[in-house]
Amino acid sequence: MKKLLIIIGIVLAMLIMIFVLLNIWTGSILNKKYSFNEEIYGEGKKKALLMYQPSNGDTTKEISVHIAKLLAENDYTVIINTPGNGSSYSTDDYDLIIFGSPVYFGKVSTLLEDYVTDKHITNKNITLFVTGKFTDETKEENEMKNWFDDSNKINTIKTNKDESEKLDTFLKKHYLNN
Repeated sequence: MKKLLIIIGIVLAMLIMIFVLLNIWTGSILNKKYSFNEEIYGEGKKKALLMYQPSNGDTTKEISVHIAKLLAENDYTVIINTPGNGSSYSTDDYDLIIFGSPVYFGKVSTLLEDYVTDKHITNKNITLFVTGKFTDETKEENEMKNWFDDSNKINTIKTNKDESEKLDTFLKKHYLNN
């Protein structure tokens, strides 16, 4: 009986260590500051700003670029960058503002949240997208909506790189003239 309790204790200690290490790893991804790396797509009449927190496997960046290219094909100039790198954009200059974050263990980027809440954005068209494995869950999208006041028009989507058709349909429904 004593050996069984020791084994259970060891297993529990290992599970706690794994949980702590996963939280540290998740936090390091969701809050990592990247160097200024502005990318511009298109030369359209309408302007869009897309700020995203990169994910570990580049999914969030790939989706950001996909969004930017589709908008650029539809008369937008799209500026892409990451938060927390000294980037300072006046949100008043944009017709559409997009924020994207990966989800790890139900958490989105607090760095992106800090960027948004510092801006006090009002009366704008906003898209929030999150990338993750379970795209039918909306908890994270709803959490991100709470970063804004009610004067903004907010559309949300949770997607992954295997759902480009879902993303295209979403963008066409809300922002594109096609």
